[in-house]
Formats: sequence, C-alpha cells, structure tokens
Amino acid sequence: MSRLFRIAWCLSFVVFAQPQVSLQLCAADQPAPTAEWNQFHGPMGKGTVPAAPLPLEWSETKNIRWKVPLSGKAWSSPVIQAGRVWCSNATENGKELSVVAVDLATGKKVVDKVLFEIPRPQFNIAYNSYASPTPAAAEGLVFVHFGSPGTACLDAKTGEVVWTRRDLPCHHWRGPGSSPVYDSGKLYLCFDGYDFQYIACLDAKSGKTIWRTDRNIVYDTDFGDYKKAFGTPALIDVGGKRTLVCPSAGATQGFDPETGKLLWYVQHGGMNASNVPQTDGKRIFLQSGDGGFALHAVEPGENPVGNITPKVSWKSNRGTPAYASVLVKDGLVFYARDRDAGGTATCLLGATGKPVWQERLGGGKLHASPILVGDRIYLFDDQGAGFVISASSSFGKLGGGKLDDGCMASPAVAGDNLIIRTKGNLYCIGNAAP
Repeated sequence: MSRLFRIAWCLSFVVFAQPQVSLQLCAADQPAPTAEWNQFHGPMGKGTVPAAPLPLEWSETKNIRWKVPLSGKAWSSPVIQAGRVWCSNATENGKELSVVAVDLATGKKVVDKVLFEIPRPQFNIAYNSYASPTPAAAEGLVFVHFGSPGTACLDAKTGEVVWTRRDLPCHHWRGPGSSPVYDSGKLYLCFDGYDFQYIACLDAKSGKTIWRTDRNIVYDTDFGDYKKAFGTPALIDVGGKRTLVCPSAGATQGFDPETGKLLWYVQHGGMNASNVPQTDGKRIFLQSGDGGFALHAVEPGENPVGNITPKVSWKSNRGTPAYASVLVKDGLVFYARDRDAGGTATCLLGATGKPVWQERLGGGKLHASPILVGDRIYLFDDQGAGFVISASSSFGKLGGGKLDDGCMASPAVAGDNLIIRTKGNLYCIGNAAP
C-alpha cells in the first residue's frame, strides 16, 4: 500500500516581494547551510540543502564509502545528528521495535537497541512496515516514533532512553506512517487512525503532553478506513502567523502550534494522505492521497480563518503522486508519480498549475521521494535504480546509479555524503578521492 510512503519531496522556498503577497516566510524558515538532516524532509522539514559535491554516478562498486546491512523491515528514512546516522527499525512481525545509530565517518554501528517489545502487534499490511515513521533529532536528543505502539526519546551521545510514551491510542488499521516533527522544544505527532484522529504536542525534554486536539473533520462516513492518514505536518508562516499545517483524510488543517487551536482548514477530499505540505511563499501545496484531485494549490491570504477551501486556486491530476510530497523551487513544482513503474517525472508552474515538462525516467515505483540538492533532484525507486535530474524549467537527466535493492525511504545529506537506506542496507555515497 504505497499510500504510506509520503517520503520527502523536498523544497526550497521562494519569497515573493510584492506587497500583495499574503503568505510570507521569514528568514528563520530557511534551512541554514550547515543544518543537520535532523527530521523527515531534512532541515526544518523542507528536504533541501544548498549545492553539495555529491556524486552524479554510483553503483555497488563505485563511490560507496561504506555499506551497513540492516536486518528487519523498516521504511523509515535516516536522520543525522552529531556525526551519527539514526534509523528506526522493526522485525517483520512487529514484535520488536528498535533503533540503530551508525557513525557517519566510518559506518560502524554504535547503537542497536530494542526500545519496545510488542506481544500482539496491530495488523499491518505486507506493503508497509512497523517502522515507517522517521525519527527526529534536536538539541542532543533523538525521538523515535512507531505510532501508537510507542514513542521514545534518547540521548544522542549515549543512546540511553530519556523518556517513553505508550499511552497515545490509535488503531492505525494498515500500519503507522506519520513522522514526528520537532520545533522550539516541542514534538508534534499526528494520529489519524480507524478509531481516533488527533494531534498531540509533547514537551521534547520530558515527554509530557502540552496539548492534544481532536481533528473533528467531517468525513461523511462512519467507516474508519476512510478516516486514516499517514501525513507529516509542516510548520509554515501563514500571513505572518506560525502555523502547524497537518494533512489528513478529507482535509488539511492549520493549528496554532502553541495552543493546538484550529485556525483554518481546506476540504480537498481523498484518504490516506501521506505527504508533507509545501509552499512557494504565496501558495501552500496540499495533496489528497487517494481520491479526487491529488494536488491542490491554496492561496490562504492574510489571517485565514475557518473554511478556506474557496481559496484553492488550482488543482491537478497530471501524473501526480498519490502519497509522496512535491518539490518547490523558483516558482516551479516538481514531482514523480509513485503508483506505477516507469518513473514519470513532471514539472508545473506553481502559480497556475500549467505543465512545463513531463518525462519518463524508467525503473520501478518512486515511493522514495526525491531530495533537492542545489539545482539537482535525486530520486530512488523500489527496484534499486537512482536518478539525478535538473531542477529547472528544462528537463535534464544528469546521472544515476543502481544498488542491490530498492528504496522505500528518502535519502539524507550530510556535507558531501549522500545517505541512502534501501530495503536491506544503509549506504554512504560520496565522490571517490582523485
């Protein structure tokens, strides 16, 4: 069920200077050049870094700095904190939920620890894993989340557990997928299950609940399968107000991150939303998952309140991904279709949704969302193929490579290191010394 793989389609923000622009991003919203890849979608959840000397080509025998086998089954993406690569992990049956840390320089495992033992795991379809949510890391802490089975905070230096929570109920129905987001001492978690749908805000250092807000979405059904979602929230300044933008089944909602108060919502339909909302500085790009138009551009205006669905400026189903997020750069929207093999990549104008180009890459299904590194987009499919294309109005295939098995996780970047998690291994790829 590819709906769970809302893996990062990363973005770079464009700030428009015209006075009529209603959604502005302050300088603090831009990832710093030295920021670590500390959560799903990278620095500040945007999945983008400035240009870095990453290789254009790789294989099992070329530009591999290290390769570490990872047992178990986990689709979560790697994060990087203080010179370590952190991954959540799970046994295929979901009875052991664990964390692994690898030294970035050497590839040596420094932490491999079971965090939770689950005698009777929830049902999970074979296409998902019990460790699909990506960890988050900040201020010397690492947050490892498995949905309702458990959330743990670890000391990033020692690997010791600081706190755990196992009292946040949710029947995920097909397995967990939403990743935690850290910001300003708070950890934000989305629970969108068959039975319960709510947002929880925890104190990052203690794990105590700061607020919890029920979704209260009108789903027009009592069947919980149509209420579940796997999206990861994004913190976006909307009309000058910091907003926690949370996708879900049927709608995306904007909350006050300090209080949990619902500020506004967009009813876009669909189910199984698995993306991270993105923005170009004026519009917020939302995705509906399964059903209806997959991609929506919303111009929220100043101080949006209540139902802002009428502010959807365009919609598109042109080769759109059902579950992975889009990329935004220089007024363009980039994405690749994730339902079918063949790897169709598309570029649209962010202002209008008008097509710019659409090209077939070949390969398998692109569940692992691309990352944006300078002017290059890196994509990986579920069969082991990787592609590098240009992030511009002119399509250009710049390189790529092949690994032994495919990706369900998004890659990460640390300096000149490209970290790739496949179904069975963790790789560090970098240009070989001359």
